[in-house]
Amino acid sequence: MLQLRCKTARARPRCKDEALMRLCRIGDAGGSPTEHSRSRAAPDCGNRMANRQTYSAETGTNRAGGKLNLNKNDLTRFGAQVAAILCALFTSAAGAVVLDFETLADGRRAIALRSASNEYSDLGVTFSGGGEYPGQPQFRAWSSLSKLVANKPPDANRFLISTFRQTSDDAFLDIVVSFLHPVGHAEGDLVFNPSVSATAIAYDAWNRVLEEDCLAAGSVSWIGGRFSFDSSAGIASIVLRTSIPEAQMGLDNLWFTLIPTPVPEPASVGWMLSGIVGIAIAIRRGARMRASSGRAGPVRPVPAR
Repeated sequence: MLQLRCKTARARPRCKDEALMRLCRIGDAGGSPTEHSRSRAAPDCGNRMANRQTYSAETGTNRAGGKLNLNKNDLTRFGAQVAAILCALFTSAAGAVVLDFETLADGRRAIALRSASNEYSDLGVTFSGGGEYPGQPQFRAWSSLSKLVANKPPDANRFLISTFRQTSDDAFLDIVVSFLHPVGHAEGDLVFNPSVSATAIAYDAWNRVLEEDCLAAGSVSWIGGRFSFDSSAGIASIVLRTSIPEAQMGLDNLWFTLIPTPVPEPASVGWMLSGIVGIAIAIRRGARMRASSGRAGPVRPVPAR
């Protein structure tokens, strides 16, 4: 029986380079296939080595040896960021805090007769009053004040804080505003019966009087006046009190500003020194890399073996 055998022709590799085409012809004529594979890999290897020595003048990066170089713009931006971080670390932020007592600390609407003593402690202020009667002062609705006695503020102003109880008949129905950190400025509206007068006294951390505001009787409004204190030494507390013990005291629209205070942190000093050393090392390494890249000649591809 006659058996027919068909031999499938193998596709020839396509070579675009003239040198590779010559090697392909040699391979077809019986040359070694290993020479073909080596000659094909040689141009890629040469290009890869040449790419490793490229230098970009725009970004200032030198990829020789896989290391990074920083130019002047990079160092300037990095230095500005370091300065900003150091300022934030060594100086506490000073910001204004405004309390209109219309909402609680969690954003909900104020609730009448709810204690306001520690409601805003997260904002840096606490309240006490009534001769240190627990839970004083409390939130109070402006609608509870009589129009026959004095005028009330617009309807949009719905709540204030006021004292209701006192530890004894001799104790004043005062309000003590205590700041968790010294403040440089504080002001607010005093609410009291127009038939009496009132005072606002600012104290420092050592309970020394810094300043005092006196508000006379006879106001046509429940807001008898506004106190305003400024002190570079720092205001630690403010006492609001009427001229007689039985007269209630109220406060509305409190506004205060914290004093920036230095924050010494040994760990921050060490972090700063390590950052400076890192910058110096980067500059020195960059100078060496630029010098070496300037002396280096063009890299030629490795010849095929």
